[in-house]
Amino acid sequence: MIADDNPVVHDLVSAQMAVLGHEVAGVETNGKNVLATYRRLNPDLLILDISFEDTDGLTVLRQLRAAYPEAKVLVLSANDQKETRSIVTKLKAAFLAKPFAVADIQAAVAKIFAQSSSNSAGAFK
Repeated sequence: MIADDNPVVHDLVSAQMAVLGHEVAGVETNGKNVLATYRRLNPDLLILDISFEDTDGLTVLRQLRAAYPEAKVLVLSANDQKETRSIVTKLKAAFLAKPFAVADIQAAVAKIFAQSSSNSAGAFK
């Protein structure tokens, strides 16, 4: 599942997921609806932006962790500050700074699935 309000990101990430053999279960552009959409779709991975017009993606990630502690999450953000990365890491999600290269997102997704198969705690760094 992709949660981002930028259609260019949806297209890019969807294309890369297809290359990796994954299907995008759905797209959510409204930050306040991410949790409900996640609940409905039950995706294997959530690719989450931090910046939405209606809410903060870190708030969404905190809510997701409370409801789904084992969810696999890749946070995409142009906010590459140390504090942001630290929060994302504490919330057991992977982080990828925008703009990113195609190889970067492929490597991040592959790492998340590889770590989840060898780490039952679901911590991603």
